[in-house]
Amino acid sequence: GRAMGNQKWSASSKLDEIKTITAEELQAFAKTVIDDADLEFFIFGNFSKKQAEEIVDETKKILKCKPLVPSMRPQLRSVQLDSGATYIIQRKGFNEDDPNSCVCALYQVGENTYPKRARLSMLTHLIQEPAFDQLRTKEQLGYSVFSMPSHVYGSLNMLIIVQSPTKGAKYLDDRIKAFLNKYRADLAGIDEKTFEANKSAVIKKKREKDKKLSEEAKRHWNTILYKQYKFDRVEEEVAQLEKLKLQDVLDFFDTYVAISATRAHLTTQIFGKESPIPGVGDEEGKDEAKMKTEEAEKEESGKEEAKKEEAQNAVHKSLPPVPKDTTKQIK
Repeated sequence: GRAMGNQKWSASSKLDEIKTITAEELQAFAKTVIDDADLEFFIFGNFSKKQAEEIVDETKKILKCKPLVPSMRPQLRSVQLDSGATYIIQRKGFNEDDPNSCVCALYQVGENTYPKRARLSMLTHLIQEPAFDQLRTKEQLGYSVFSMPSHVYGSLNMLIIVQSPTKGAKYLDDRIKAFLNKYRADLAGIDEKTFEANKSAVIKKKREKDKKLSEEAKRHWNTILYKQYKFDRVEEEVAQLEKLKLQDVLDFFDTYVAISATRAHLTTQIFGKESPIPGVGDEEGKDEAKMKTEEAEKEESGKEEAKKEEAQNAVHKSLPPVPKDTTKQIK
């Protein structure tokens, strides 16, 4: 989200700036921070309209804020990635002792419309279990494997996140590519009955009632916070889901997720303590190189270790191959 949002700063940039701030500067800032501000209220619960208006009026009198001029108002926009391009961010983690590497693969869908929301919801629902099964259970990359939709200031995205204490981020990224390349055929092979059952499950989940008052309040406030003001969006999205066909999801996958001239992709790769960044020090290819040389090393450890090595090689050979990425690579 921080990489995609307009006017966002990284945690490292904030840490660098904090080091230069003095107590006097902070005190001076605190005195003027709300002199100019746009106020937006969300009053939720057992209040009448009159009571809500009275709360608003009284708060304005106390704060005495002047409205922001248009040029000072933040623009809630998302960075638009170029179609046919793969953007790559690679860096070490903030905690130098953390062994975990992580990759967040983002596939930008674009404008937040109901047809796109419905297709994204359906695809992320269908892909969630196969992604976990392949990347976590079969390949055992790590305990954390997630796939989910993401909304960044009006822009829709699909995310796949994998964290591993044993594999480098570049290797994890390649395994996500291999999984998605393989999954296209699995998606096309879903029969109509299975597709409709999954669609019903997505609709049921979207229509679930909030279990707590705080959940409903949070849902409404997020709509206000991102300037959407669409409080009936669930039923609008359900209407799109109800007429969705498998071919619609396949076309969506081919346009925004599969390697193509229309895909806009950002991969953020965080490297753990023992995982070097490609081209910086040791090369990232250690993962595969290690697998190729393990057999000789294991032979020295005895027959039992040799059997383990043979099993590992068999698994490696059976893994889906990494497809060639023909998109423009931007670092």
